Amino acid sequence: MAARELNWFCACVLLTGTLVPLPMATAQQTPPAKESQSAPTTQQIDAWIAELDDNRYLVREQATRQLLESGEAALDPLLAAAHAERIEPADRAVWILRRLARSRDNDLAIAALERLVQLRGWPLIVEKAESELAERIIVACEQRLTPLGAELSVQYEQIDIANVVPLVQLRLGPQWKGTTADLKPVAQLRHQLHFRLEGAPVDDAAVRLFEEKEKLAFLQLRDTAVTPAAIDSLKQRHPGATVYVRNAALLGVSAENHANGVLVQHVQPGTAAATAGIVPGDIIATIDGHQLPDFDRLTVRIAQHQPGDTIDVEVIRGEERKKLSVKLGSWAEQG
Repeated sequence: MAARELNWFCACVLLTGTLVPLPMATAQQTPPAKESQSAPTTQQIDAWIAELDDNRYLVREQATRQLLESGEAALDPLLAAAHAERIEPADRAVWILRRLARSRDNDLAIAALERLVQLRGWPLIVEKAESELAERIIVACEQRLTPLGAELSVQYEQIDIANVVPLVQLRLGPQWKGTTADLKPVAQLRHQLHFRLEGAPVDDAAVRLFEEKEKLAFLQLRDTAVTPAAIDSLKQRHPGATVYVRNAALLGVSAENHANGVLVQHVQPGTAAATAGIVPGDIIATIDGHQLPDFDRLTVRIAQHQPGDTIDVEVIRGEERKKLSVKLGSWAEQG
């Protein structure tokens, strides 16, 4: 535990070992939502920050109350004070930021959490703030997108044999009346790495929002209008991410990446692949003449078609190359 965190913890513990709140005069559980009042000036906030280090306890208490009531205007000065060398003003600044981060005003809480995650020397507080920030931002996204006709949820799903992860699912149906810009906060969820987007309004512009993420692990696209070009661009930015596209058409194989295309591991009986004669061990090299760098690109190529469409598939079987004509099936027929 960092020295300052230890100091803060000790200030909360009586000699009996019982955990009690810090001796702040403002003892309500969370600060109230912002009210209509005159905003404090920069000079006033600077003066209250300075008074956090005053020798008089009551002065420090009054300054604490004033900074709590200042809301967003005090956040940056408080972050700077939290990095002060003297322990008393640093501890009080962190305490105020934590109280503001529990505000019933979601915007104020998010703004306070965004400062807490920037703290240096407080790793436990930063870790907790990062988790709370992700939850608050998801709530803010839901509050913004639901009136526009979106369905947003977070659920734990098993995305592969080893990993169960929190996955953000966003559905845009016929009732969607928002814009691509309205989706940007979802893509900007800093610590969220796994997403599922569903619905025809999800297009290349929506996918481009995810290119801007620092990290992306998994993006599933269902019944969307996304093109191969958009997936190519996304994979260039996030080569390690799994990007799976599924619309109506079904080929019916599971496969892994191979230097020459994708190596078929399993063919589902009764599907288009089985009917066309594709077998495990085949390497699917091209679809309609397009090379397949990975399985992700196979899924997006299939997604450009409708059930009943015929595609040209080139497979490598041992030393032989075969060209097959495959009539695609339907996901709906699989139940």
